[in-house]
Amino acid sequence: METKKYNLKNNSAYTPYYVYALIDPIIKEIRYIGQSKDPSNRYQQHLKNPSSLLKPWFDKLKSKGKEPILSILESGEKHNILELEKKHINENKNNRLLNIVNNDKNDVIKLRENIKQLNNRIYTLSHDLNIALGIKGSSKIIRDLRKEIKKEIINELIKEVNEGSITIHDTSKYKKFIK
Repeated sequence: METKKYNLKNNSAYTPYYVYALIDPIIKEIRYIGQSKDPSNRYQQHLKNPSSLLKPWFDKLKSKGKEPILSILESGEKHNILELEKKHINENKNNRLLNIVNNDKNDVIKLRENIKQLNNRIYTLSHDLNIALGIKGSSKIIRDLRKEIKKEIINELIKEVNEGSITIHDTSKYKKFIK
C-alpha cells in the first residue's frame, strides 16, 4: 500500500483539512477513513474513546499488543474535504471499512426513518408499560429495554457492514436517532 506523506504543519494562509486512514497493522488493510483538521488529535480521540463500531476491532488489536496505524491519504480545503473523503471511501470499498456511509442517499433516508420508527415504538411501549406497571418501578425496565434496542440497532448496522450492504462512516449522524 502506497501512502503519501503530508506536512501536518500549517504554513499557509488557509487551514488544511486531511483525509486519513486507520490501517490494520496485522493485515495491512485500511479499515476506517475519516477527515479532520488535526488528524493526530483525532487519532488520539479514536484510541481513547472509540465508537461502538471501531471498538471491537481496536479491542482485538489491543489484545495482540497492536494499535491501528494512522496514515494521511490526502489534504484539501474545507469546501472539498467531504468529496475527497468520499472518493477514498469509494476507492477502498472492497476493504471491510468500518465507516457508516451509504453512498446511496435513499439508503441513508431509509435507515434514519427505520430508526425514527423504532424510537416511536420504544416511546409507545414505554408509555404502555408505565400505565400497566404504574410509574414506580417501570423506569428501570424502560431504560433496560431502550439499551437492548440500541444494542440491536448497532449490531444490525455492524452486520450490514460486514455483509457489505453498507459501510460505516459517521456514527454521530445516527446517534441522535438512537438516544
